[in-house]
Parts: sequence; C-alpha cells; structure tokens
Amino acid sequence: MRDARFWTIAAPFALGLAAQVGFIVHQVPFLLPMLGTAATALTVTAATVAAMIGRLALGLVIDRLNQRRIAAASLASQAAAMLLMLFWPSPTNYVIGLLLFGFSVGNLITLPPLIVARSYPPESFGAIVGLNGAVVQICFAFGPLLLGLAHDLSGGYAAALALCAAWQIVGAAIVLRGDGRRRAA
Repeated sequence: MRDARFWTIAAPFALGLAAQVGFIVHQVPFLLPMLGTAATALTVTAATVAAMIGRLALGLVIDRLNQRRIAAASLASQAAAMLLMLFWPSPTNYVIGLLLFGFSVGNLITLPPLIVARSYPPESFGAIVGLNGAVVQICFAFGPLLLGLAHDLSGGYAAALALCAAWQIVGAAIVLRGDGRRRAA
C-alpha cells in the first residue's frame, strides 16, 4: 500500500467505479422524466448490450494495446457521456450518452488485473489484485450514496452528473501516471 504505482491502479478505478455504480443505481430516476417508462427501459437495455459489445470488442485487442491509455479513454468516454447529458439535455443526447457510458462499463472491471499483470511480477499478482479489489469495492460502495446526497442537496441530478464526470476525469489522469513497467513488489 506504500507503493505509488499501486495507487495509480486502485485510485482511478475506485473513482471511476464509484461514478459508474452510482450512476447505474440512479439512471432510471434520472432518465424517466425525459424519456418516459418505455424509452427508459429500452435505453437501459441498450446500454447493457453496449457494455457487452464493448467488453467483447476490447477483449479481442487489449493485449496489443497500452492498457493504461485504454483505461483513461474508458474513463474519459464515461465523463464525456455525463457531460453530454448534463450540458445538452434532450432525449437523443440521453440515449447517446447512455450508450457511450455503457460501452465502457465492463472495461472498468476488466482492466485493473491486466494492468497489475503488466506492472508487477507474477508472484505478486494475486495479492495485488485482491488488495486492489478490496480498496475499489470499499470506495465504489459509496457511489450511490454520494450521488443520492448530491441529488438531494442540489434538488436534481446536475450535481450528481458533474460529480461523476469529475471523478472519471481525475481517474483518467491518475491511471496515466503509472508507467506500466514491471517492478518487484
């Protein structure tokens, strides 16, 4: 836990998943006023399909890519989705935003172990992935609560979307700070 490289993996995914899980919990009440019940249901379903497609597509090429840059791009794309829905609210932009958001949902779970595998020797993999998972889970468990508080204190979802975007942008910057070279744990 004293290794700065560990925190360039744990912190960005803790922030990103807090935003992601928080938004997933709040997406239906957020979308309902703009889209209505049927379109909200269809949009949430489409976002889930986009998540499956995004995870499968990334799985085909991730071993040939810089995984930290892909993680930063995934976080940035989710921030862009939040900002689109925040600053340009319309039924079309909500659908586009949710599909963009959905496309990288699974990637934030898949990428940390891959980054750990490239950053640490194999004998450290299990311990580091386990510790990373514990840190990330503790943090993302508070995402729904914090977004709910942002909603209740501000009287709407604008503050919650801004908070999600901020967490994701900060996460993208942090994940790029690690250099990805192997080092002894």
